[in-house]
Amino acid sequence: VLFTLLFAPPSDSATKTIRTPIYGILTSGNSLGGCAIQIGPLPNSAGLDCKTNGDRTWLTLDCAGYLGKSGRVAANKLATARTALLTDSRLTLVIDDGQKVSNYCYASTLILFR
Repeated sequence: VLFTLLFAPPSDSATKTIRTPIYGILTSGNSLGGCAIQIGPLPNSAGLDCKTNGDRTWLTLDCAGYLGKSGRVAANKLATARTALLTDSRLTLVIDDGQKVSNYCYASTLILFR
């Protein structure tokens, strides 16, 4: 019971899967967790509490490790996002609004299909 209380995500957080094109990629020392991807607007039905900038949404990949994520995993996600951007492909993303950097939600999984 104690483990569940300490490590359970906040009760108001949500994790959703969406399919979207990639509109931009950011790599930076500190901004947005070191690297981020820009997608279109989040569907209202997703019920996610993520910061948006008009019709675009930035999601952190946490390359800087602020959320305790592996740099190697983040680099692989960044490479997957670059491939999707360059090939004009859509990604399937798992977005977690319980994990954020500067109020931007975390993309925990990126899936690229042919």
